[in-house]
Amino acid sequence: MHEESLKSYSQKDLNNLLERGVHIPDLNLVHITRDVQLENIAPGSTIYPFVRITGSKTQIHSGARIGVRGPVILENSFIGENAVIGDLGQVTLIDT
Repeated sequence: MHEESLKSYSQKDLNNLLERGVHIPDLNLVHITRDVQLENIAPGSTIYPFVRITGSKTQIHSGARIGVRGPVILENSFIGENAVIGDLGQVTLIDT
């Protein structure tokens, strides 16, 4: 993994997600690295606190809820429409 990909988007960048209709209850507690294409996070999805999202192949579709009841790490993962990730506790998904 390149050092550049480990850098996170700023809160200003994450505010753009909010404006597009992505729900993020606490921007301070969500970590999305710059290798993630923000346009691959669909409006209508929800990213809860203590979620870390990395990887250029990551896609999150509308209605998906990430980190409902615990920390989640997503790396190069495809999260389908209306999927619920982390409703039973901590989850790590890599290359899924």
